[in-house]
Amino acid sequence: MKKTSTWLWGIVLIIIGVVLGINALGVAHINIFFPGWWTLFIIVPCFIGLFGNDNDKTGDLIGLCIGAILLMANMVIVRQFRILRILVLRELEHGHTKVTSTLF
Repeated sequence: MKKTSTWLWGIVLIIIGVVLGINALGVAHINIFFPGWWTLFIIVPCFIGLFGNDNDKTGDLIGLCIGAILLMANMVIVRQFRILRILVLRELEHGHTKVTSTLF
């Protein structure tokens, strides 16, 4: 499995190099800095970690979900307040309506 992880990191670096080379030659203008580009620093290692030797994939799955949620929030696919509402416990939403109505 470690070999798979090494191959995936190599492919990621080659893709980044090709994109930067195409931009430098003026063949095409590919903007790699889109809204939420920084979340790829969370998503890519967690995704590659799914193919590693570690038997426990829980941390990688949690990181992948958090990275995807943050990416969607930055790309305005999901409103940021809606993410907060998803993460808040149901008891807080239903039990204390005054608190949640002022927050959301």
